[in-house]
Formats: sequence, C-alpha cells, structure tokens
Amino acid sequence: MRFYRANSEGRFLLDGETRVLNFFAREYPRLQREWQVTLEERLDRAANTQLERIQPRFQITPSGEQWFDLSVAFASAGGERFSAADIQRLVLAGQSHVRLRSGRLG
Repeated sequence: MRFYRANSEGRFLLDGETRVLNFFAREYPRLQREWQVTLEERLDRAANTQLERIQPRFQITPSGEQWFDLSVAFASAGGERFSAADIQRLVLAGQSHVRLRSGRLG
C-alpha cells in the first residue's frame, strides 16, 4: 500500500477507490485492534455511511445426542446475505469489496 505525503502537516494521501477500499478492508481493522485510530470527520462520516463490513455469522444447533450442526452465514450489517460461493469468488478474484444492493460498499 503506497501513501503519498499530501502536505507539510505530515498527513498522507491514499488515492483511488480500489486502494482506499482495500485499505479499509485489510489494513484498517488491524490498525483499530492495535492502535487508537481517529479519522478526519468527513472520512469518518463517509466510512460510516458508505461502507458495510461483511462478516461471518456462526450458528450452532443441537442435532441428536452428543452431536451438533455448525452453519456459517455471511451478511452485511444491513442484512444483505452472501453465499459461501460468493465469498469464495471474491477471494479468488483478489477482491476485497463488492457493491451492495443498497449502493453501499461491502
């Protein structure tokens, strides 16, 4: 990931939709776990209104004596669902984002 120094204040610029979305999909969650991260107001508002993280949801249900079923579903925060094949297709294509039906990016 290449950032370009944008000004004398030490701020860096990352340009291009694909680069920005890859950053939010791959690097930003790691940075949030390891650091206290603050985005400028405009970027924070855009990220909160235009991006939805697609996350796995696990469900364990009893299935007879000493057995259980484990299912995995992939869904955005807005409730849009994706099959395992959809996610596999994105991963194999090297894509870290997809446009959701709502127009937001996931």
